Amino acid sequence: MKKKVVVIEDDEAINDILTIMLTNQGYEVSSLNVGDYYSQRSELKPDLFLIDRNLPGVDGISICRQLKSQPDTNNIPVIVISASPGFMTPAIAAGADACIEKPFSRQELFSTIHKYLGPPI
Repeated sequence: MKKKVVVIEDDEAINDILTIMLTNQGYEVSSLNVGDYYSQRSELKPDLFLIDRNLPGVDGISICRQLKSQPDTNNIPVIVISASPGFMTPAIAAGADACIEKPFSRQELFSTIHKYLGPPI
């Protein structure tokens, strides 16, 4: 069974790149905008969340904090990505399992994901 990754990224180009890269690696990917995340939140059961910090109307770190405070999602790894300097400390404080600074390499992305999910099936 394929591992499921939910990507919450508002930059359409980055979202597309992440979706393509993850799909090509064998992951099942759901790309959501912030509104979709909030409307589908109770139905989401991925193996990993990949969340941009700077989202319209909400901070991705707040989403991370919400996920880590809920019993049904607190064990799901959350990786926060951002180009904002200094985002790692608040992201880790909110419960993020890992942080990746933009721009990131393909190798960095997959080594971080594999740390939590192992290689895709």
